Amino acid sequence: RALEFDADAVPSSAEIRFRRQGDSFNKFGGGTKSLGDFFTDKKIPPYLRDRIPLVCDGANVLIILGVEISETIKSRATSKNVQYIFCE
Repeated sequence: RALEFDADAVPSSAEIRFRRQGDSFNKFGGGTKSLGDFFTDKKIPPYLRDRIPLVCDGANVLIILGVEISETIKSRATSKNVQYIFCE
């Protein structure tokens, strides 16, 4: 499965890191959740949660690598720089 996102929507201040206290995720399709609650909903085992790389802008998680992208950066009909992340 490939997740497609608008690379131009990723802020220049974004960084790749692992989860931190207070991280939140704007779910694809709408709604915001704490990252921990999102992981629970997706049934990601606790022992893996600290090992999943994230693309974040502050406490706002934009991409959970291999899992999901945020509604914030989803590609739209007007997107000019569409990129793909492959996941299972």
